[in-house]
Amino acid sequence: MQSSVFCLKSDNGFTLLETLVAVIVLSSCIVLVMQVFSFNLKTLPSSEKYIRAVFFARSLMEEVLLSGPFVPGKTQGRAASENSTGLAGHTVPGESDESAVADADAFSWEITITGVPPDSEGEKKDLKQDDKSAESFDLFRIDLRVMWGDRGKEKAYEISTMATKKG
Repeated sequence: MQSSVFCLKSDNGFTLLETLVAVIVLSSCIVLVMQVFSFNLKTLPSSEKYIRAVFFARSLMEEVLLSGPFVPGKTQGRAASENSTGLAGHTVPGESDESAVADADAFSWEITITGVPPDSEGEKKDLKQDDKSAESFDLFRIDLRVMWGDRGKEKAYEISTMATKKG
């Protein structure tokens, strides 16, 4: 005689409940991945502007360092366009304020040059008075700030360096 035992497990395949749970888990994972991609697509323009600002600031700093003598003070301006690089592609505020307002995404910049005073005991304290290699150098701190608008918020990138002027 055969014994009939009621068995819940079937060797024929998945049950409807198992299939529904698998579909729900899979669809949740797909939705999560899509949200991540969507967020990355939204932040891509911001990242591009930040990278452009970094390159713009570096080229502007190089141009300042290569341009003649350093004069303490503050200089500011606005890039003629977001793609321009260097001081030559800039306008000083007041010259063309209408184009500056029209192109709100363009970079504006501010350069501050300050003289650094010698230490309290005087310059070249380790050098002898009769040392012919001891020349006078002036030390300057150069701060550069590049600003731009991004989704209604003002963003900025700042770099600083020290430079000497033979005097």
